[in-house]
Parts: sequence; C-alpha cells; structure tokens
Amino acid sequence: MTTGIPAQAAAVILLVGLVACGAPVAPAAGPDPTPRLPPPPDPVAACASQLEHWAGEPLSGGPDRGYDYQHMGLTSGQADALERIVEQARAEDPSIVRAAAREACVALAAGPSTAPWGT
Repeated sequence: MTTGIPAQAAAVILLVGLVACGAPVAPAAGPDPTPRLPPPPDPVAACASQLEHWAGEPLSGGPDRGYDYQHMGLTSGQADALERIVEQARAEDPSIVRAAAREACVALAAGPSTAPWGT
C-alpha cells in the first residue's frame, strides 16, 4: 500500500520540520548594525575654511552676490571677522587670508558665545 508521498520526500519534510522547530539558529554574521559616523569636523578648521572661502569672493574681483552672513552660513561673529579679514587683505596682501582666518576662528572658539539662547 502506498501513501502518495515517496519515502524520501517524507524524510526531507520531516527533517525540515525538525530543524525548523529545533534550537534557534544564530543570525549570520553581517555588518555591524551600529552606524559608524565620521567624527565631527574641528570647529576651528571648519570656521577657517568658511572664512577663507568667503574672503575669496570679494577679493577675486567678481560681482557682489549680495549675500548676507546668514546666506553664507556664518555667525555674526564670523561675519565681523570676515569683514576685518577682507579689509586687512586689501590693505596688505591677499595671502594673509588663511592665517588671519585661522587666528580669528581660534579667538571665536575661545570666546563666549554671542547666541541669544546662551550656547
């Protein structure tokens, strides 16, 4: 008498059922689920980079785009420093921009915040 399922197929089904109901299987090793973000940039270096970039605009002789400090992504302290840097570069030499920007940003980082909310 036959049951309609060959013996080998029945054994495979039984084996799959036993494995599925058996001990939990450890997940396959994969990438670490914790995201790895790069460290935040050095605030002085980021500030100096911004001031160098924006000082280059008026010093290049190109057209004034009419940006205010907020359009440039600067704080009011950075905008004041930018104005001084551009004036100094025009009076002396544009090559002072990098050093002047770094010096201004070190001073800004060391000083108290001027944000109205105290941070």
